[in-house]
Amino acid sequence: MLAPVILVLLAAVIGFIIWKNNGEKERSRERGWSLFILVIGLWFSMAVLLRLPVPNPTDWISNLLAPIYKPILAWIEEGT
Repeated sequence: MLAPVILVLLAAVIGFIIWKNNGEKERSRERGWSLFILVIGLWFSMAVLLRLPVPNPTDWISNLLAPIYKPILAWIEEGT
């Protein structure tokens, strides 16, 4: 149960470093996007540590592209 706490502390330290380094150079857009990606990675890492079901991104992609490739695949299989 100590691993999630350590993960959050490490993410906080990394977030502070990102905030400080990009703030000195006045890069607010880079600072925001990098912290956003850090938070998403922290959520997924916490889900894996807590053994929560994490969806597979390839399933999402195949579901999005199914209306495109299934008719093409059926058309190809009819010709053979």
